[in-house]
Amino acid sequence: MQYRFSDSWAPSLPAEPALKDIGHLPFIMLGEIEDYSFHSSLLRTFKAHHIEPDIVIECKDIPILVALVNRGLGISIIPRMNYKSLFVEHLRIYEFTQFEASVEPVVMKLRDVPVSKAAEKFWNIVQ
Repeated sequence: MQYRFSDSWAPSLPAEPALKDIGHLPFIMLGEIEDYSFHSSLLRTFKAHHIEPDIVIECKDIPILVALVNRGLGISIIPRMNYKSLFVEHLRIYEFTQFEASVEPVVMKLRDVPVSKAAEKFWNIVQ
């Protein structure tokens, strides 16, 4: 997992922040997504550490969540990922070892529904 927060929060945090270090800060929560347990697992982790996060916003879209953090509206914990965002110029990203979750990407298509030749080629590559 990764912590993401704006440079504006950095002075109040240690070099490797733990949950106890962020409990008092405004928290932007990745919203609950059907069939994905990150939201509930993160809340259980806070509860296990006896910390009540100050959730100011819930957002289901990670790029928007990152943009909100970049604007200094709060901090967040999101799954580790290798993607580039246009909104990272003011962010600090820390690895978070107190919470571990795995993400397994999948590709889906409707069964027995015709798709374009390009989509069919893509499907054959990833299958």
